[in-house]
Amino acid sequence: MNDRDDELQRISELRPEYLALGLLAQGSSHGYELFRRFQASLDKLWHISESQFYAILKRAEKHGFVTGSAPQKGEGASRRLLSLSPAGEGRFDEWIMEPTASSPRRLHLEFTTRLFFARSLYPDRVRRIVSDQIGSLSVEIERLKAAQWEGIRLDDVEALSAAFRLRQVEAALGWIREEIVPLAGGSSRV
Repeated sequence: MNDRDDELQRISELRPEYLALGLLAQGSSHGYELFRRFQASLDKLWHISESQFYAILKRAEKHGFVTGSAPQKGEGASRRLLSLSPAGEGRFDEWIMEPTASSPRRLHLEFTTRLFFARSLYPDRVRRIVSDQIGSLSVEIERLKAAQWEGIRLDDVEALSAAFRLRQVEAALGWIREEIVPLAGGSSRV
Protein backbone atom coordinates (compact mmCIF):
# COMPACT_ATOMS: atom_id res chain seq x y z
CA MET A 1 0.00 0.00 0.00
CA ASN A 2 1.41 3.41 -0.86
CA ASP A 3 1.04 6.69 1.08
CA ARG A 4 -2.04 7.71 -0.91
CA ASP A 5 -3.73 4.40 -0.12
CA ASP A 6 -2.84 4.80 3.56
CA GLU A 7 -4.36 8.28 3.55
CA LEU A 8 -7.55 7.03 1.87
CA GLN A 9 -7.71 4.20 4.40
CA ARG A 10 -7.51 6.72 7.26
CA ILE A 11 -10.17 8.92 5.67
CA SER A 12 -12.71 6.16 5.99
CA GLU A 13 -12.42 2.53 6.91
CA LEU A 14 -15.22 1.92 4.42
CA ARG A 15 -13.65 3.99 1.64
CA PRO A 16 -16.75 5.52 0.03
CA GLU A 17 -14.43 7.33 -2.40
CA TYR A 18 -14.73 4.27 -4.60
CA LEU A 19 -18.44 4.97 -5.07
CA ALA A 20 -17.51 8.17 -6.89
CA LEU A 21 -14.78 6.44 -8.87
CA GLY A 22 -17.17 3.66 -9.88
CA LEU A 23 -19.87 6.06 -10.98
CA LEU A 24 -17.31 8.01 -13.00
CA ALA A 25 -15.99 4.76 -14.50
CA GLN A 26 -19.50 4.37 -15.89
CA GLY A 27 -19.15 7.78 -17.58
CA SER A 28 -18.16 11.39 -17.01
CA SER A 29 -20.84 13.53 -15.47
CA HIS A 30 -21.63 16.62 -13.40
CA GLY A 31 -21.61 16.24 -9.61
CA TYR A 32 -25.37 16.58 -9.25
CA GLU A 33 -25.99 13.97 -11.94
CA LEU A 34 -23.52 11.62 -10.24
CA PHE A 35 -25.33 12.06 -6.95
CA ARG A 36 -28.67 11.28 -8.63
CA ARG A 37 -27.16 8.11 -10.15
CA PHE A 38 -25.87 7.19 -6.70
CA GLN A 39 -29.34 7.73 -5.21
CA ALA A 40 -30.92 5.54 -7.88
CA SER A 41 -28.49 2.69 -7.33
CA LEU A 42 -26.50 2.50 -4.08
CA ASP A 43 -28.14 5.00 -1.72
CA LYS A 44 -30.12 2.34 0.14
CA LEU A 45 -26.86 0.55 0.89
CA TRP A 46 -24.54 3.46 1.76
CA HIS A 47 -26.81 6.22 3.19
CA ILE A 48 -24.65 9.18 2.12
CA SER A 49 -26.09 12.69 2.07
CA GLU A 50 -25.67 15.02 -0.88
CA SER A 51 -23.14 17.17 1.01
CA GLN A 52 -21.16 14.06 2.00
CA PHE A 53 -21.19 12.90 -1.62
CA TYR A 54 -19.81 16.24 -2.83
CA ALA A 55 -17.10 16.03 -0.15
CA ILE A 56 -16.20 12.56 -1.45
CA LEU A 57 -15.91 13.95 -4.99
CA LYS A 58 -13.77 16.84 -3.77
CA ARG A 59 -11.46 14.48 -1.87
CA ALA A 60 -11.11 12.19 -4.88
CA GLU A 61 -10.25 15.22 -7.02
CA LYS A 62 -7.71 16.41 -4.43
CA HIS A 63 -6.01 13.00 -4.60
CA GLY A 64 -5.84 13.18 -8.40
CA PHE A 65 -8.38 10.43 -9.04
CA VAL A 66 -10.96 12.78 -10.56
CA THR A 67 -10.51 15.69 -12.94
CA GLY A 68 -12.97 18.50 -13.41
CA SER A 69 -13.43 20.85 -16.31
CA ALA A 70 -13.65 24.58 -15.72
CA PRO A 71 -17.21 25.68 -14.94
CA GLN A 72 -19.17 26.66 -18.00
CA LYS A 73 -19.67 30.41 -18.27
CA GLY A 74 -22.71 31.52 -16.34
CA GLU A 75 -23.04 28.28 -14.43
CA GLY A 76 -22.02 27.37 -10.88
CA ALA A 77 -19.09 25.19 -9.90
CA SER A 78 -21.44 22.21 -9.60
CA ARG A 79 -21.78 22.26 -13.39
CA ARG A 80 -18.18 21.20 -13.91
CA LEU A 81 -17.89 18.02 -15.93
CA LEU A 82 -16.10 15.44 -13.78
CA SER A 83 -14.12 12.57 -15.24
CA LEU A 84 -12.07 9.70 -13.90
CA SER A 85 -8.36 10.48 -14.27
CA PRO A 86 -5.89 7.79 -15.43
CA ALA A 87 -4.78 7.50 -11.78
CA GLY A 88 -8.42 7.11 -10.75
CA GLU A 89 -8.97 4.45 -13.41
CA GLY A 90 -5.96 2.52 -12.16
CA ARG A 91 -6.92 2.78 -8.51
CA PHE A 92 -10.53 1.80 -9.18
CA ASP A 93 -9.37 -1.17 -11.24
CA GLU A 94 -7.12 -2.29 -8.35
CA TRP A 95 -9.88 -1.78 -5.78
CA ILE A 96 -12.53 -3.70 -7.65
CA MET A 97 -10.25 -6.75 -7.82
CA GLU A 98 -8.99 -6.74 -4.22
CA PRO A 99 -10.94 -8.88 -1.77
CA THR A 100 -12.78 -6.99 0.93
CA ALA A 101 -11.51 -7.27 4.48
CA SER A 102 -13.43 -9.85 6.48
CA SER A 103 -15.35 -7.28 8.53
CA PRO A 104 -19.09 -8.02 8.16
CA ARG A 105 -19.87 -4.32 7.70
CA ARG A 106 -17.22 -3.88 5.02
CA LEU A 107 -18.34 -7.05 3.27
CA HIS A 108 -21.93 -5.83 3.30
CA LEU A 109 -21.02 -2.43 1.85
CA GLU A 110 -17.83 -2.80 -0.17
CA PHE A 111 -18.17 -6.33 -1.52
CA THR A 112 -21.75 -5.66 -2.58
CA THR A 113 -20.60 -2.39 -4.19
CA ARG A 114 -17.78 -4.19 -6.01
CA LEU A 115 -20.27 -6.64 -7.44
CA PHE A 116 -22.61 -3.82 -8.46
CA PHE A 117 -19.89 -2.07 -10.47
CA ALA A 118 -18.31 -5.27 -11.80
CA ARG A 119 -21.64 -6.41 -13.20
CA SER A 120 -21.84 -3.40 -15.49
CA LEU A 121 -18.18 -2.51 -16.04
CA TYR A 122 -16.36 -5.86 -15.92
CA PRO A 123 -18.89 -8.70 -16.26
CA ASP A 124 -16.09 -11.09 -17.20
CA ARG A 125 -14.46 -10.47 -13.79
CA VAL A 126 -17.45 -11.15 -11.52
CA ARG A 127 -16.69 -14.86 -10.97
CA ARG A 128 -13.04 -14.07 -10.18
CA ILE A 129 -14.05 -11.35 -7.70
CA VAL A 130 -16.37 -13.81 -5.95
CA SER A 131 -13.79 -16.60 -6.02
CA ASP A 132 -11.04 -14.34 -4.64
CA GLN A 133 -13.38 -13.18 -1.86
CA ILE A 134 -14.18 -16.77 -0.94
CA GLY A 135 -10.46 -17.54 -0.87
CA SER A 136 -9.72 -14.54 1.34
CA LEU A 137 -12.46 -15.46 3.82
CA SER A 138 -11.36 -19.11 3.85
CA VAL A 139 -7.82 -18.05 4.76
CA GLU A 140 -9.16 -15.86 7.57
CA ILE A 141 -11.27 -18.74 8.90
CA GLU A 142 -8.25 -21.05 8.92
CA ARG A 143 -6.19 -18.39 10.70
CA LEU A 144 -8.85 -17.97 13.37
CA LYS A 145 -9.28 -21.73 13.79
CA ALA A 146 -5.52 -22.18 14.18
CA ALA A 147 -5.70 -19.95 17.24
CA GLN A 148 -8.28 -22.20 18.92
CA TRP A 149 -8.72 -21.81 22.61
CA GLU A 150 -9.06 -24.54 25.18
CA GLY A 151 -12.09 -23.99 27.38
CA ILE A 152 -13.02 -20.36 26.82
CA ARG A 153 -13.85 -18.53 30.04
CA LEU A 154 -16.23 -15.59 30.38
CA ASP A 155 -13.39 -13.39 31.61
CA ASP A 156 -11.22 -14.21 28.56
CA VAL A 157 -12.37 -11.31 26.41
CA GLU A 158 -9.78 -11.94 23.69
CA ALA A 159 -10.84 -15.56 23.20
CA LEU A 160 -14.55 -14.67 23.28
CA SER A 161 -13.97 -11.93 20.73
CA ALA A 162 -11.98 -14.22 18.43
CA ALA A 163 -14.66 -16.94 18.65
CA PHE A 164 -17.31 -14.35 17.77
CA ARG A 165 -15.19 -13.12 14.86
CA LEU A 166 -14.78 -16.69 13.59
CA ARG A 167 -18.56 -17.16 13.56
CA GLN A 168 -19.04 -13.85 11.73
CA VAL A 169 -16.54 -14.76 9.01
CA GLU A 170 -18.07 -18.23 8.63
CA ALA A 171 -21.51 -16.64 8.26
CA ALA A 172 -20.20 -14.20 5.64
CA LEU A 173 -18.65 -17.07 3.69
CA GLY A 174 -21.96 -18.95 3.87
CA TRP A 175 -23.81 -15.88 2.58
CA ILE A 176 -21.48 -15.58 -0.40
CA ARG A 177 -21.68 -19.29 -1.23
CA GLU A 178 -25.46 -19.50 -0.86
CA GLU A 179 -26.60 -16.13 -2.20
CA ILE A 180 -23.87 -14.64 -4.39
CA VAL A 181 -22.30 -17.64 -6.13
CA PRO A 182 -25.57 -18.73 -7.81
CA LEU A 183 -26.14 -15.17 -9.02
CA ALA A 184 -22.57 -14.97 -10.34
CA GLY A 185 -23.07 -18.12 -12.39
CA GLY A 186 -20.71 -20.28 -10.38
CA SER A 187 -20.93 -23.45 -8.38
CA SER A 188 -20.80 -23.54 -4.59
CA ARG A 189 -17.23 -24.76 -4.91
CA VAL A 190 -16.05 -21.45 -6.45
